[in-house]
Amino acid sequence: MLNQIDVKRIEQGTEKIGKDLSIARRHLDMLAWDGTERRKHPRYKVRWSGILESTSDESRERVPVRLSDISEGGCCVHVDRSSWGGSKMPELGLQERFELTLFLDDMAPKFLVEVRWYIPTCEAMYGAGLEFVSMARRSRSILEAALRRLSG
Repeated sequence: MLNQIDVKRIEQGTEKIGKDLSIARRHLDMLAWDGTERRKHPRYKVRWSGILESTSDESRERVPVRLSDISEGGCCVHVDRSSWGGSKMPELGLQERFELTLFLDDMAPKFLVEVRWYIPTCEAMYGAGLEFVSMARRSRSILEAALRRLSG
């Protein structure tokens, strides 16, 4: 269960890495003060890989990602900062949209996703919470089947 001391520690840790406190706050807002989950859908731990691709007309850069959890509404991805190709990793803007392709067995469903939170997880990596914004019927079917398998 989170309390004010836990929140303060997270805020201090966020200050140390020089990021906006509101990012940590948004992550904390997913939990109620009594520690209960606020998300609409159950999350499942996974070790899946995928590709995150910018939807910007200026740049169609493709970046490999690792998923750590997934639900019907979204997922958490981890990205190696060096995979952006350039020396400087771009800052992900909240509500910025990307196309996410997952690699599930012999299928590769695609999803339009929106960044809900973004936070460095260590010097070489960062994590991002992505919300599924839209998907083709076939991609939805693949996702639902995978979630059924995960739920046992």
